[in-house]
Amino acid sequence: MQDCPVAPELVGDDPGAWHDIPVLGPDWMRRRRLVDVEIDDDNAGARIWAMFRDTVGEPDGIELVLHEYGISGRLERHDGGMALTELEADPRVLPFVECPAAATNVGRLVDARTNLADLPRVVPEVLFGVASCTHLNDLLRSMGGIAEVIPAR
Repeated sequence: MQDCPVAPELVGDDPGAWHDIPVLGPDWMRRRRLVDVEIDDDNAGARIWAMFRDTVGEPDGIELVLHEYGISGRLERHDGGMALTELEADPRVLPFVECPAAATNVGRLVDARTNLADLPRVVPEVLFGVASCTHLNDLLRSMGGIAEVIPAR
């Protein structure tokens, strides 16, 4: 059994980042995600930050964290879209000792200059077996959807 810490509040300076949600019922589960992109003033690149948290409700109303991962990185614009030029994974709460080790492998996506839009396809090709973690791979693939909302040059 993994140690499941109490879920701290997800709050920040941006009132649109997180919204109020009801208390999680006993034995119910919830996944919360956030992907944030900050475009450079010259529109040549961007910073990206993403995270997810899976929680479970306890009978006393407390929410416990089952899984949590964070990602931060840098995107640079080129003719084919926005390519990853920096990427770092932050393993937080994970069920197995092998899971945090996958964080060291996200650099493979940078080495390949992976386009943000291509993450859903490329992640399972590059991060698999012991070099991967289901939760990390899911977070990385979900970031690919952001490519469609980044303004063109």
